[in-house]
Amino acid sequence: MLAVVCAGLYLSYKAKPSISNESRITIYATWDVITFILNSLIFILIGLQLRTVMKGISNYSNIDLVFYALLVSAAVIIARFMFVIPAVLLPRKISKTIRENEPFSANNMLLVGWAGIRGVISLAAALALPVVLPGGAPFPERNLIIFLTFCVIFITLVLLGLNLPLIIRTLKIKPYSIVEEEYEVRNVILKTTIDHINNDLSHIENTNLDKIKYKYDIKYQRIQKTDLPDDYFENKPRQHPEENVYNRYSQLEVDVLKVERASLVQLEKGGKVSEEIFRKIQR
Repeated sequence: MLAVVCAGLYLSYKAKPSISNESRITIYATWDVITFILNSLIFILIGLQLRTVMKGISNYSNIDLVFYALLVSAAVIIARFMFVIPAVLLPRKISKTIRENEPFSANNMLLVGWAGIRGVISLAAALALPVVLPGGAPFPERNLIIFLTFCVIFITLVLLGLNLPLIIRTLKIKPYSIVEEEYEVRNVILKTTIDHINNDLSHIENTNLDKIKYKYDIKYQRIQKTDLPDDYFENKPRQHPEENVYNRYSQLEVDVLKVERASLVQLEKGGKVSEEIFRKIQR
């Protein structure tokens, strides 16, 4: 299992530039379907096994079951904080890049610790426990483990999930604008591409060069109409580079798109763009 995880992490880092756009779109569509099917199967298994699970723990009183559920849920929530705090602070201590690119907020760290909602993965791990041991004996307390896992999921969904808006207001977390992040990433990509056109494509005949400049000028003007937060430009002077956008045709367009893609991948590798925005712009 660890080998598969390591292989996945390696491929996610190394394979992105080499995967064609057709393959990438097919991969995402395929995994979306597979994920949907697997999630559905997990909840079907819950329904199929619930009666058996409840029979298997009939020797426990309701009070004991409630106590165990609360105890395990509390341990899971506390363990989440015990992991999140060093996981946030240690990388900042070690990496100068993280300190420069990710401003620290204790309130945000507490919010991440609180948002430890459990779901399908926890239940899948519990259901993956064998019914019997290699010697043929029943797996000890398997039904109780599945029941407690279900309780942890329910408690974290209700206690942690429903209280998140209140926690956010209490901690005065600054609203995060995913639109703003997308705007900034697209601006960086356009500037990199524009520099490439200016510096490396000056030998192209004027007709094609004018076309490609025009295309990127349209792209630049389009992103300026993004519905950004009202105060976005208060502390950020709006940039108007002299050659703020360009365009071109056929093979030129393909070459320039490669520059855009490479710029986006570089931002993703540097941790300057979230996975959601990365996939959206890449698509």
